[in-house]
Amino acid sequence: MRLNGSCSESLWFTTENRLAEGSVCNVFIVHEGDHRHAAIGYACLAGDRAKAVVELSGDNGINIGRASDRHRNIARRQEVFLTGSVLEIMPVTSIEKHLVGESVPGEVTKRMAILYKDLVARECGG
Repeated sequence: MRLNGSCSESLWFTTENRLAEGSVCNVFIVHEGDHRHAAIGYACLAGDRAKAVVELSGDNGINIGRASDRHRNIARRQEVFLTGSVLEIMPVTSIEKHLVGESVPGEVTKRMAILYKDLVARECGG
């Protein structure tokens, strides 16, 4: 997948062809007003940043659920973003040769990025 047009990340899928996670991150999918991330049972990564995003979304009235999407559906979603220690909140603009949404960071992704940065600033005194 392409992130902001400048770097790449790999997606991992289960044997049932359902999204599990990225190679170094957790994946969130936004579609029709809600967003989801790979089910904890599928993921290998602990996902502390993903847990923070789940809490932030709940505290700020952003609907979130845990679900795993099939490979063929992911690029059709309105927004996709990743979470990780270094990435923080990273928008995904394309997957393979398919554009995600309008190929720009969406409103939920941008809002989550701001909320996450505020959280880090509060918790780290910055």
